[in-house]
Amino acid sequence: MKIVTLLLTSLLLASCASQPDNPVRGGLSPCPVFPGCAMTTWTPGGSQEDAWTAIVEYLDSESSMTIIEQTDQYLKVEARTPTMGFVDDVQFLRRDDGTIAARSSSRMGISDLGANKARLDLIAGAIPQLKQSLK
Repeated sequence: MKIVTLLLTSLLLASCASQPDNPVRGGLSPCPVFPGCAMTTWTPGGSQEDAWTAIVEYLDSESSMTIIEQTDQYLKVEARTPTMGFVDDVQFLRRDDGTIAARSSSRMGISDLGANKARLDLIAGAIPQLKQSLK
């Protein structure tokens, strides 16, 4: 019985792992159905270029964040949680309409206890160009 329980638990956790984090058709991958993912769109108070530069500078200054991929339009970041050291995937995409899309997703597990939404809120709150877009 223990083996069956262990197998079912393993399958459940594997099925709840985050989907691949590649931009899809001008957007970011949608969040999976489990609650370990958050998405938002920011409309910068100034220029999109200034906001993008500020995001990159902020990420560079944070020891828990590592930029994995960077282009003029897209950022892929690995974020480590402070307590347990879990790795979450964070993406940013500059859209043609002047907005910036952001997505933060846990790589595994069913719930993140709100950590991904809190991360996106923290980033937006730390960047003056994005503060005007917060509601």
